[in-house]
Amino acid sequence: MNLSYKSLGISQCLYDIVIMCSAMGQQNMVIDAIQSGAMDFIVKPFQPDRVLEAVKKVIG
Repeated sequence: MNLSYKSLGISQCLYDIVIMCSAMGQQNMVIDAIQSGAMDFIVKPFQPDRVLEAVKKVIG
């Protein structure tokens, strides 16, 4: 699913924060996502605490 700021009702954003989530966690996919700018990569299925951990890491 592709979401844009406009589709989310956001007119301006100071930062692009990307946390990838996929059922496929092959090493090359994870590396490609991180090298392309993802801040973290979460493999499904995951526990809610894992998402919270990733968000905390990104926002400091």
